[in-house]
Amino acid sequence: MKSYKNYFYSIIFIFLFFPSLTFSQDSGLFTIVLGEQGGYDQSNLSCYLIGKEGVDKMICCDAGTISVGIEKALQKGNLEFLPLNLASDTTIVGQVILNHISAYLISHPHIDHISGMLVTAPVDNKKNIFLTGRTKNILLKNVFNWEVVANFTDEGKDPIGRYVFKEMKFDKFYTDDRTGFQIRAFPLSHSNDYESSAFLITDGLYYVLYIGDTGADRIENSDNLSKIWNVVAPLVKDASLRGIFIESSFSQGRRDNQLYGHLRPDLIVEELSKLSKLAFGEKKIKEPLKGLKVVITHIKPQLIGVPLSKLRHQIYSELQQKGSYLGCNFIIPVQGEFIQF
Repeated sequence: MKSYKNYFYSIIFIFLFFPSLTFSQDSGLFTIVLGEQGGYDQSNLSCYLIGKEGVDKMICCDAGTISVGIEKALQKGNLEFLPLNLASDTTIVGQVILNHISAYLISHPHIDHISGMLVTAPVDNKKNIFLTGRTKNILLKNVFNWEVVANFTDEGKDPIGRYVFKEMKFDKFYTDDRTGFQIRAFPLSHSNDYESSAFLITDGLYYVLYIGDTGADRIENSDNLSKIWNVVAPLVKDASLRGIFIESSFSQGRRDNQLYGHLRPDLIVEELSKLSKLAFGEKKIKEPLKGLKVVITHIKPQLIGVPLSKLRHQIYSELQQKGSYLGCNFIIPVQGEFIQF
C-alpha cells in the first residue's frame, strides 16, 4: 500500500512543479499540412486539415491550396488511415475532398486563404463554412457574386446552397456535427483595422489554436492577441492546449513599417512570452512552454531575394535563438506533412 501512495504523490509532484512535462502525452489531435506558405506560389498556400484519431472526417483551416496538398499527403503516405477505395469511379483526391473534409474555417477572405475552396467549389459537396460576419459579407459581395465565382453559398444572390455559412460570434463555441469539434472564433488585427480571425478548436478534452494572418499587438496598437492569450492561458497551464498555429511571414530583416499586418520571429516570441506569463505568472519556471508545438505558417517566398529554403531555415534559427528560453517546439511545416499534437 505504501508503494502505491508514494507513486500517487510522485505524480502529484510532477503535475504541480513541472507542468510543462505533461505536454508529452499524446492527445490524438493532428494536422495534415495541405498548404503552408503565403505569397505567390499557388500550389502551396495556407490550408491545414485538423483531425482526431479514430475519426475519418477533418475540418479545414483556411483553404488556399487543397488538391495539390492532398496529392502531396498521399505521396508521403499520410492519408493511409482513411478508408479510400482505389476501385471507385471517384479519384482518390476527390474521395478525400468529398468524404473526409467536413467543413471549412476561413480566417479572412484574402485570396491566398480561399483560392483552393473556390476552384474546388464546382465539384465539392455540401459543407459548412465557419467564419465571422465580416468575412461572410466580403465573400458575398466580392467573390460569390456570379461575377467572380458562382454563388455556391446559401445566402446572397441566387444561392446554389452547396456551402452553408455558419456565422460566428466571438463569445461562444460552435459545433461541427461531422467531427464533433467545437470551435470558437477570435478577432485579429491584420493591418489598418482589417479583421482576420483565430479559431480555438477542441474535442472537449484537448485544444489547438489556429491563428490567421495577424500583426503583433504592439505594432497594431491592438489587444486582440492579448485577449486570446488570456483565454488560453489556463489551457497552457493544465497542458490541454496542444498546439498553436501562428504566422511568420517575414524574417528579422523586415522593418516594423513593412510588416503590413504580419509577424516575424521576435514578435512571435514577444507574444508567446505574454502567454507564458499569463499561464504561470512571474514564477521562474525553466522552459515554461516546453513541448508545446508551435507551427509556423504563412512564410512568404520572394521572387527576388533569399531563396525559400534559406528563408525557412533563417526563420527557424531566429525563433530558436530568441525563444529558446520558452521551450516551445517550433515547427516549420512541409506540405503534405502529418503533425501529431
